[in-house]
Amino acid sequence: MAEERLTDRMARLLWQEAEPGLDERPRTDGAVLVMTAGVPLSGKSRFARSLVDASAQAVFFVENDAVRTRLADAMGRERPEHDKTENFLTYRTAWNLIRIGLENGVHVVHDATNLTERGREDAYHEALRQDASVVVVFVVADRDVLGSRYEAVSEDRQEAYDKLGRKEVDPDACTMPFLVVDGADEADEQVAKARRHVVLRRLFVPSDHTGGRTLVEAREDDEVARAAARNP
Repeated sequence: MAEERLTDRMARLLWQEAEPGLDERPRTDGAVLVMTAGVPLSGKSRFARSLVDASAQAVFFVENDAVRTRLADAMGRERPEHDKTENFLTYRTAWNLIRIGLENGVHVVHDATNLTERGREDAYHEALRQDASVVVVFVVADRDVLGSRYEAVSEDRQEAYDKLGRKEVDPDACTMPFLVVDGADEADEQVAKARRHVVLRRLFVPSDHTGGRTLVEAREDDEVARAAARNP
């Protein structure tokens, strides 16, 4: 119960802090939840921020690292410890933020490792309850790139990589529309690829609707994206 109160309170606080900035761009009646998936240092956060910055519509950026830092402070920790309790609270807060963002008519970008299909399912269910579309963006990088980045980052980020860096993403296990981007590519190349995705392109239309699409047509886009992902 105490954990539930903490995550609910933190989600409300983070939403209150972020909401004023969302009014600079139009909201939507056909929201998309974008979930990054990849190991630490793969470039997920750079892609996620670039996508948010390039969007023509309001996008709520839910960044697990930032959520984790705030929770660690609330728990009286000097810095994040990446333990089981902290991981649980971080993701639970993130799922609450996803729900709040979608309820308020904005797209949501969830920047997290999100490595397994099982681990992503709670977010899928929340999005589907809100009649939102879901796209998973797998950000991949080879070991040489990861190794060079490891030497240049903080101890906290090295610890995160030490715990998860040897894991692999599995796009073939994904049941939602997805996109694979190279974490070593320039940000503008990554965003250009997102612009061509049949669902993600909605974020780049300067409108408060689904890019001129009805919700039925938007759902058809989702099905097209699923088929394309299965048969590249």
